[in-house]
Parts: sequence; C-alpha cells; structure tokens
Amino acid sequence: MTNLGKYAEMIGIAPPLVAPPSRRYPMRRLHLTPQQRFRLRQQLRHAKEAGLFRRTLALLQLDEGQSITHIAAELRVCRRSVQRWRDGYLSAPTPRALFDHRGHSHHTAWDEELQAVLRCALEQTPAHYGYRDLEWTVSLLQEHLTRWDGRPWSDTTLRRQLHALGYVWKRPR
Repeated sequence: MTNLGKYAEMIGIAPPLVAPPSRRYPMRRLHLTPQQRFRLRQQLRHAKEAGLFRRTLALLQLDEGQSITHIAAELRVCRRSVQRWRDGYLSAPTPRALFDHRGHSHHTAWDEELQAVLRCALEQTPAHYGYRDLEWTVSLLQEHLTRWDGRPWSDTTLRRQLHALGYVWKRPR
C-alpha cells in the first residue's frame, strides 16, 4: 500500500488508484531535517484543507525518496505542481509556505484610507468631482477610485465594499 493509501485510510477515505511509478525522469530527493519533517507531519495531521494536505504529503513523500512523477500520479496533479510545491518550500522552509495564499484567507488591498475615499465620494454627487453623471454607478466609482489610487478595482470587489458600508444596489426602472 502506498503512503497516500495509508494516509487516506488514516483519515477514513478510499485510497485512489495509482499509476505505477515511471522511470523516465530522474528522482530528485528532498532532504528534510528531523525538525522540518516533524513540523510537516504535524501539519499533515491537522490539515483541514485537501490542498494543504496534498502539498504537505507530497513533500513528505519527496523526503522519503519517491519520484516527482510517482507523487504527481498518486495525488492526481501534474509534475510541475509538485515541483512548484517543492521549490516554494525550499525558498522558505516552513510549513506555512504550503498554505494556499490565493484563497479566502488573503489580505485585502482595501485599507481604511481607500474606504474613506469611497465613503466621501458617496456623500457627494459625481458632479462635485467633475463627472457628468447624476448618480454614482459601479463603473463610475471604479473610474473614480482608479484615478485616486492608481489601481483598477473589479466590480465584484467594489460591490462587496459597498455592501460592507450598508449600500444596496437596485436596478433603474
């Protein structure tokens, strides 16, 4: 039984079917210190996200000497993903390097100053700022914030901020 099979059994899921390891690519071994190995195993036990579990498991398997091709087949990802996980960990050898930084736990670029600009803009009409429109629209607010901040903001982000400020959106009749 493979390591993934053991870990899958440990957490109560069915182990995946795995292709036999390929010998086409040379095996690049990852050498972890005992402390790094311990911390990664701790992270593996407490991982609540499947992605974090896979990335951590991949590094532990690399440390055990398994090939990138075999690990990629076992985890059903491409070889390049395993290589990126390894390289990301080697650039900052801490378990936090394996966290998904794109997801829900990212830090927003919206700060208090930008929220204040949005609040002030909404207290005035667009004409006060030199626009020809009579009412604020999302696209007009995007343009206004881009002029002030220099960064383009998506309509989804802007609507989220408007909702957080207590504004509601209604269609014109």
